[in-house]
Amino acid sequence: MPIRYRRFAALASSLAAALAFAPVQAQNYPSKPVRVIVPFAPGQAADLVARVLAEKLNKTTGATFVVENRPGAGGTLGVGMAAKAEPDGYTLVLATIGPLSQAPALYPHLSYSPIKDLAPITDIALTPTVLVSTPSAGYQSVQDLIAKAKARPGTINFASAGAGSNQHVTMELFKSRAGIDIVHIPYKGGSESAAAILAGTATIMFDAIPAVMPNVKAGKYKALAISTAKRSPLLPDVPTVAESGLPGFDAVGWMGLAAPAGTPEPVLDYLNQKVVAALDDPEVNARLKALAFTPDGMSRQKFTEMIRSENEKWGKVIREANIRLE
Repeated sequence: MPIRYRRFAALASSLAAALAFAPVQAQNYPSKPVRVIVPFAPGQAADLVARVLAEKLNKTTGATFVVENRPGAGGTLGVGMAAKAEPDGYTLVLATIGPLSQAPALYPHLSYSPIKDLAPITDIALTPTVLVSTPSAGYQSVQDLIAKAKARPGTINFASAGAGSNQHVTMELFKSRAGIDIVHIPYKGGSESAAAILAGTATIMFDAIPAVMPNVKAGKYKALAISTAKRSPLLPDVPTVAESGLPGFDAVGWMGLAAPAGTPEPVLDYLNQKVVAALDDPEVNARLKALAFTPDGMSRQKFTEMIRSENEKWGKVIREANIRLE
């Protein structure tokens, strides 16, 4: 047989094997434990959500989904590890707004590309952030805060969990839209930034609903506005930033599930179906809401489009604010 025909036959054979492999793998998947990397420490929001989901998937698939915490570098360490894993469906990662949609603009030497190196599966939960202030500051509304900031530029400070954190980046969007000059005080994590607001060391802060709700309910924080386009049922009396004079303002924290790029399509489809079904389960839905999260769940295509859109949005904010991390 001439060489060119042998090569064609070999190529055809490889293609046929690949096409046959996908449905077989989907039928047998998962046949061993599935590792779910959470790129944050145990007990944090992403970890809690991942464990609720893993528990349900263990019941509905008959397999074992094991949560593995790999914190560090704002979540980029764990995501980078997942991006480099074998694309066989047995390593997944809890994908969140920080390492997927903000880190690419923050880190000049990021070890992965969220678009090229990961295969989005579905969104899991949404968590709006809340603009809160220390009650002693006396701000009655967003407009009151903006007016005072404009009257005395550079005299109001805001806390964040660190440079480049979602708290920081969301406030930069707010500063830009409001046209105000306020001073950033970065702390070493969310617990320190929360303590600063409680102590009155810092004046205002954006933070996720699960983190602020206890202090808002106790009157230790003044909730000025919700970051999302619609009010949250968890704090229905708190207006949105858009309602408060900044039309179109919309910022929401999100977390989803992704796999290494190259993971077989049937496996990704299987995972999407199982996770979306889990989120529709009344018990799972109630548990996530009890943690102050809004359960979501969408198609793979829609989640991919959302990540691309979020990358563009936050990349612009970060570049304009000139935030760079090493």
